[in-house]
Amino acid sequence: MIVAIIFLFSFGVSGISISLGAVIRSHETLMAIVNFLTMPLMFASNAMFPVEAMPAWLQTIARWNPLSYAVAPLRELVGTGLWSASIGNGLLAMFIFAVLMSLVALRQFRRSIAWSCSVRQTGGGLYPSHIRTKKRDFYVRN
Repeated sequence: MIVAIIFLFSFGVSGISISLGAVIRSHETLMAIVNFLTMPLMFASNAMFPVEAMPAWLQTIARWNPLSYAVAPLRELVGTGLWSASIGNGLLAMFIFAVLMSLVALRQFRRSIAWSCSVRQTGGGLYPSHIRTKKRDFYVRN
């Protein structure tokens, strides 16, 4: 059960990363944005602090945070080892999160592929249809 929750959460976060990677062209920019998103997700969840100890505005964020839905059932499984309704709710939430993020990633990746193919066919943008090289002081198409 623990592996299932971790797998579903990882699948959802992978969907977010693939979605961003399909839009962002630079690896360094992608890593900066992923780190920028990871830290608030971690600290705005119930992984570090109990939700009851948070201010009201942060409690609202923590209740919508997918990491909270992964941490609560994991904590309960490790602590008690027994099945309960909160574990089922966490599994359901992680399944919905994984499916939604996978669909978003699939859409973004298809759009990215379609965009790069159209740019290659028109010969402009990031992928030129020909590359010019300098040979004997004049430019020749390869």
